[in-house]
Amino acid sequence: MNWGHPNYIYLGVFLAVLVLAGSLAAWFQRERVLALFVSQDRAKELTSHMPTWEYCTRSVLIISAVILGSLALASPRWGYILEKSNATSLDIIIAVDTSRSMLAEDLSPNRMKRTQLAIQELMKLGQGDRFGLIPFAGSAFLQCPLTVDQEALRQHVNLINVDLIPNGGTNLGEAIKAASESFAEHEEDSHKVLVLFSDGEDHDPNALSVAEEASSKGMRIFTIGVGTSEGELIPVKYCPSCDSANTPTRSRCRSCNA
Repeated sequence: MNWGHPNYIYLGVFLAVLVLAGSLAAWFQRERVLALFVSQDRAKELTSHMPTWEYCTRSVLIISAVILGSLALASPRWGYILEKSNATSLDIIIAVDTSRSMLAEDLSPNRMKRTQLAIQELMKLGQGDRFGLIPFAGSAFLQCPLTVDQEALRQHVNLINVDLIPNGGTNLGEAIKAASESFAEHEEDSHKVLVLFSDGEDHDPNALSVAEEASSKGMRIFTIGVGTSEGELIPVKYCPSCDSANTPTRSRCRSCNA
């Protein structure tokens, strides 16, 4: 055992001896002290009824409090043992489809809002992991680099909307490429995970080959389909592919139909 502040031990011993000496002096001089305030006969009468055990007990308690207090201040330490533990954390990039079809309301309140809620729940499961965020449609960009600051990421997630990227469509390959570039800036041996949220309407014929290349470099890709197999109409004001102003297009979750 060692001590963080051993000087307090010496101080405690000094104070304990001081209290002991004062108690003994007060006991043997009790008649003289009382005689300063009352008559000598009255002083003898008072001291004759003073129990010795009560006085000793009180003195012992005071001395014990002084010693224990000084030991606490001295910070006793029982030593330590170094143990090596292997803590595995993940680097997780979340890619979110921001195409107009994500406004379909087959999920309440709509696919985009439901995706944002799902990301919040995913973050709760990844305490200690690093998260990043990539919105994508016809193109993709890194909106939030990998970080352990979940509050900062949460703010970025809340800002996602279908107007972030002017290029329409859903290009999964661009999202995977953007994730690969972000992972390349970090440790080679990190556990790289890409989580794709999309309704599955992929307009990139090369997405599969891009995914295979990324997987060969150690990236694990998980896709989460957003929507239902029945689908829902895209609100007219967000539907550039509508047949007319009154005929909106129906969007279905392609992964749900697979």
